Amino acid sequence: MFTVEIIELVNGTMLIMVNGYTFHRNGAKRRGGIRWCCSNKSRGCTAYMVVDEDRSIVDRLAVRKIVGGIFSIKGNKKVLICRNFVYTEVKESENVTRWKCKNSQCPAFILMDTAQNKNRISQEYVNHNHETNASWVDNKIRFNIQL
Repeated sequence: MFTVEIIELVNGTMLIMVNGYTFHRNGAKRRGGIRWCCSNKSRGCTAYMVVDEDRSIVDRLAVRKIVGGIFSIKGNKKVLICRNFVYTEVKESENVTRWKCKNSQCPAFILMDTAQNKNRISQEYVNHNHETNASWVDNKIRFNIQL
């Protein structure tokens, strides 16, 4: 069984931590407990826990595979994940961001139009000379939750 820790943030917000993953209170009473949603819900994670008064998990959905997106890792560094390949950010101009493949020997890149905060791919060369970075994605991006 998993242990449920209650964490209080500096601003007074209560979170629970299960197996190293944090969940915020949704407020909905469900199946004999309170529903807590994954803290990465804004990024599309659908994981949730239903925890009763005794801090026992009575229901859960804890599977979320990453399809793609832009993620922050190690401070301000950003990575783009697309089709299980990882790209690092190289700023081109004010409205265009170039993403190059994480593998330095690979010629693949993506140009993204960032005008008006809409990330649209304007050009891409995605002929990689290596296998996908699926294991790196699973190890580095934490909201692939497995409980």
